[in-house]
Amino acid sequence: MPRELFEGIQGIPAGQSASKPRLESGTCMSAAPRWVATLILVAWAAGAMAGPSHKRGVCANKLSPEDLKALAPGVSWWYNWSPAPDTAVPTGGPEFVPMLWGDDPGLWARLDASLRDRPHPRAILALNEPNLKS
Repeated sequence: MPRELFEGIQGIPAGQSASKPRLESGTCMSAAPRWVATLILVAWAAGAMAGPSHKRGVCANKLSPEDLKALAPGVSWWYNWSPAPDTAVPTGGPEFVPMLWGDDPGLWARLDASLRDRPHPRAILALNEPNLKS
């Protein structure tokens, strides 16, 4: 190929061999890494600002406020098989979601008390295991 075809494009100055291109500042080749880095930074920031998924929850008993704080970046809700939390629930962390499970006669009273303390939960979970009495 004639050398003239490559002169002045892709950072190859006139008179330099096309077999050993030299990248100059400001060429499109040097802009690509900056563009990719900017795209990665924007994607990371968008993910960090989005917060935890509303679909991601955890099920556990006796979580401490420190446990809930540690879970907060990735978990938006939690439950413990009960209509009320078994631990102090700090504000700003994952939301407690009550659950109705079993045939305990005091179940509905505990749910009423829990809803007075924490009104408007995102959901109330219920057990769906037909082989169990509830």
